[in-house]
Amino acid sequence: MIVFKNAIGLNLPRTTSEQFKLGSLITDYDSLEVGDLLFFNTTGEIASHVGIYIGDGLFAHASVSEGVTISSINNPYYRKRFNGAKRIIESK
Repeated sequence: MIVFKNAIGLNLPRTTSEQFKLGSLITDYDSLEVGDLLFFNTTGEIASHVGIYIGDGLFAHASVSEGVTISSINNPYYRKRFNGAKRIIESK
């Protein structure tokens, strides 16, 4: 939410579940673009964790144990829990 606000002045909803209602759904990793929001089921909810795709198979997200960190979309933990991505900013 803060990244989008500071980078492009876009106000996203505060909660992950509300953010999941926005944008165009992307279900294929090969279609991801920088800035897409990636959603994961880490607690039993469809969208309980979110990250921002930064390219090269990596995404930035907030981790309870590590703070803001970079992870690979190929990490088995996240791969298993991926529920799709949303494109909030359409490319030109």
